This record gives sequence, structure tokens and C-alpha cells, in this order.
Amino acid sequence: MSGQTRHSITLAEAGLRIGKSERTVRRLIEQGRIEAHKADGKWVITDLKGEVSADAAQIPADTDKLPADAVEMSAIAHQLRSELEDLRQQNQELRGRLEEVGARAALADKLESEVAYLREENKEIRRQLEDGRLRQDTIVLRLTDALQTAKGRPFWSRLRLRRHTDESG
Repeated sequence: MSGQTRHSITLAEAGLRIGKSERTVRRLIEQGRIEAHKADGKWVITDLKGEVSADAAQIPADTDKLPADAVEMSAIAHQLRSELEDLRQQNQELRGRLEEVGARAALADKLESEVAYLREENKEIRRQLEDGRLRQDTIVLRLTDALQTAKGRPFWSRLRLRRHTDESG
């Protein structure tokens, strides 16, 4: 059976022949893989261009010879298979997104722990700076007291005073 049909067929008939849903047939038309035109607001397929699948090849080209129920059931079965395939594809895409979300959550947890560590380190540095300031203030006070005490004395006596405070301190 060639891709060329003998006469024009509807979307449903084309879907039945190629084993795809009507929605997929519309996409194939938009992609230019199936020739069709609109007549009275409905798509009419003029050439399937080799889109007939192996399992759909078992369906006779002339569906008029099949009982109406068989044609309808076959079309429904093909549509359901196509929808199942679409759902499987969507499921696969969602699994990929879920893995991506999981990876982002792990990264967020890692960053949170790093932020907590840096906050603690920041606190420790601030504490050390404060301790350093206190020591510096203490040294300045001691020097100021020593200078106040040594005022009016010759410089060499200040040196003795300094040695004396270094030895006692």
C-alpha cells in the first residue's frame, strides 16, 4: 500500500490508517508530513505520504466494507494507543522535571548549611574583634595612666618606670 490514498479521507479515517490520534494527524499536517486541505471547515486528507504504520497496514483502505462498529472500535483503539503513547512521553518529561527539582532541593540544602556555617564563623570573628578592641582599650588606658604619672619627670625616669611596669606586668 503506498502513502497515496485513492480518495480524500477525514482526520478520523487518517488516524485509523496510520494508528495515531486526530490531534497527532493535525500536527503531522502542520509539519507538512501529510497533505490536506480544509473543506467546509473540516480537514480533508489527500495524501498520507508514507505515514502508514505497520499495524495500521492491516486496516483495509476501504473502511466502507467493515461494519460500522468495527471501524469505530478500531478507531477508538488506535486513538487510545496514541493517547497512551502521549501520556508515556508526558510521564517521562515529568520524571525528568522531578529529578531536576530534587537536584535543586539538594543544592538548596547544601547552600543553607554553608550559610549557617558562615554565620557562625562571622559571629566568632566579631567576638575576636571585640576581644581585640577591649585589649586595645586596656593598653591605651594603661599607657595614659603611665604618662599621667610620669608627667614632669625627666625622660630617663620615665624609661625606668616603663621597665618597672613591664617587669611587674
